[in-house]
Amino acid sequence: FAGTAVGIVGILLIRAGVRWFEDHEMGGVHSFGRKALFATVASLLFVISCLYRALNIADEGAAMCRSEPTHFNAPVAGRFVATIGEVALVIQVSLYIDETAHRLHAARGLWSNVFSRATSVSFSTMGPVLVAETLSWSGVLSGNSKFYCAEYVLWMIIAFTWAWDSAELLHKSIRLGDQAMHALILIGSVGLFMFNAFFEIPHFFKYQRDDTSAARVPGLWECIQEKDSPLWLKRLPFFFCYFIGCSWSSVAVAYRFALGLKRAAAAARREPQKSKTE
Repeated sequence: FAGTAVGIVGILLIRAGVRWFEDHEMGGVHSFGRKALFATVASLLFVISCLYRALNIADEGAAMCRSEPTHFNAPVAGRFVATIGEVALVIQVSLYIDETAHRLHAARGLWSNVFSRATSVSFSTMGPVLVAETLSWSGVLSGNSKFYCAEYVLWMIIAFTWAWDSAELLHKSIRLGDQAMHALILIGSVGLFMFNAFFEIPHFFKYQRDDTSAARVPGLWECIQEKDSPLWLKRLPFFFCYFIGCSWSSVAVAYRFALGLKRAAAAARREPQKSKTE
């Protein structure tokens, strides 16, 4: 599933790049074209990270892996790939929400204006995701699972922000495609909030490496192979929602952005024709 998502986003990236180049040469909508291109690149990075982690199943918090230990499924490698993917996902969704809010004349979230004034960045989720990734790295480096709990609290804040913005976009949407996309983001955001609150945080709050497993951890660049560990069954909902659900949601956002680029380019081409006829 993740591999198919990579292929589709790759096609969307080529399409967005070609359209941006055409609009650039013809004096079209540069700003929207660049944003669509960046959003598609971000989506590609995220789905590649999902594919990588699906092929190298591991749990960084437990320093455990299913397959033979290598540098590719080591805690540091997995966390590095996850960091790139998760930051890319936040950038993609933020670009989509920001651009769509302008198009639909919708108000942004509770603290977006304060955040943009303080940082000159209109994405109120960039700060939380950077702090969240720092906490996640702290958990990997220290072996303390409580850092993951703090990380997931930050992801709940991000989810709340997305839910607020997507609800406003849904309220302003007229086209069926916009309504479906914003409903998807709203449902996904609420699901992310609930999943972290009732599954991830309780799991990592209770989880603690025992003395035996802690002593067996060889280092940050190697994991412990436990193919038949009950941990994999317990983490199955996370793997399914992350590697399949989130990756395909990212594909949907990339497609919607590409579709918006096509409409914006068509509208830009119609404007000179209207001026000439008038």
